[in-house]
Amino acid sequence: MALRGPDASRIALVVMTLTDNGEAGQRVSMDHLARTASLCREHSVPLFLDAARFAENAWLVTQHEAACRDMSPRQVAEQAFRLADGCLMSAKKDGIVHIGGFLGLRDHALAERCELLLIATEGFEGGPGRHGQGQGTDPGLPPGRTAPAAPPLPQQAGTGSGVSRVTSTKMRLSCLHHSGNVPLAAMLETDTGSRKGVHRHPLGR
Repeated sequence: MALRGPDASRIALVVMTLTDNGEAGQRVSMDHLARTASLCREHSVPLFLDAARFAENAWLVTQHEAACRDMSPRQVAEQAFRLADGCLMSAKKDGIVHIGGFLGLRDHALAERCELLLIATEGFEGGPGRHGQGQGTDPGLPPGRTAPAAPPLPQQAGTGSGVSRVTSTKMRLSCLHHSGNVPLAAMLETDTGSRKGVHRHPLGR
């Protein structure tokens, strides 16, 4: 593992993506996230979440992890964020907005440094161009301003977006499978300790 290897001193940050793009959108399990957070603390390396699909990940956790079956997606999401030192988010995904994102930090000193860097490189927060001016902004708002994420982010994990995505995907998969003319591959998830294993097998006739 890199944090215990010869190049450990070169690692400044660990970023975990929810859901896992490298594993075809599989969920990141809470156990895996907790153990990663513990390892990062052991080596004094901050852990950040790429939280663009945090709500979808939380919903999948409640569906597939016995320890979280009685939890709501919002409770799972809150637990995940408590394990991290910060997060970054493209709000166009689970945030359900047309453009924008944010950087969330627990370290106030680091937040101030980031704000100064933002001013020096991009301009003042909220200034023209910072909120998608000219890219479909709400006509009822002042120039350079867009409507906030709706519904508010704390409520995102309680929406039915995860259910809707899974249901629609299953429906399409079923239609393709029964057509008999399209070669398909199913992703079978198996929790294997520190990393999930993904196996492929043919579904086509």
